[in-house]
This record gives sequence, structure tokens and C-alpha cells, in this order.
Amino acid sequence: MKVWIPPPTLSDRLLDFVLSPTGLAATLLVVVALLGMVVIGIRRVAYNRRLEDAYKAYDIKPREFELSPEFQEYELPSAPDLGAMMGQQTAPVQLPSIPATPVDNDSIPDAPELD
Repeated sequence: MKVWIPPPTLSDRLLDFVLSPTGLAATLLVVVALLGMVVIGIRRVAYNRRLEDAYKAYDIKPREFELSPEFQEYELPSAPDLGAMMGQQTAPVQLPSIPATPVDNDSIPDAPELD
């Protein structure tokens, strides 16, 4: 006796995968990722709207702060090495020549003696 079982269709295999523990975890991960991208997109659109409203309120052109071509032709020097400069300190530390002495002032009361 020969028994022939038809192979599962694509929809059957997909449904079996989605209902498996691995499939549920993958589906949950995809849903969370899509929701995160939607939330980020909505926040970005809201930020751009607020920024555009601020530009209009203060009468600022949005492209006003971009670097113009004439500023891009300059080469800026590198920042100084502060660590090397600290080692080249030539001035010695000078201590005061007169030692500190306590001030005799009667306006400050002595500390009380505690038992």
C-alpha cells in the first residue's frame, strides 16, 4: 500500500513557523522594531515642525547657519597638545615669604568646653 501525503504549501509552512516559539519571538521582534521606527519617525516629524515654527517665529532662514563656500577654503590649525604644555611649565611655584599667623580677634568667641 502506498500512501501519498501532499507536501505542505507555503502558507502552511509559514503558519507553522509563525506559531512556533522561534516564530513568535521573531514576530514579536519585528513588531517591536517596526513600532520603534514609527515612533522615531513621528518624533522626527514633530521636531522638524517645531523647528520650522521657531524659524518662522524668529524670522530666521533655515539655511542661514550653513557654511558658505568662502569659509570652506580655510584650513584650521590643529588643537594644541595641552599635555605637553603642562610638562613645560617653567615658572616655579612661589610660596609666601611671611608665614601665616593667627589673628587675635576678640570678636570670635572661644569654642565651648564640653564634658
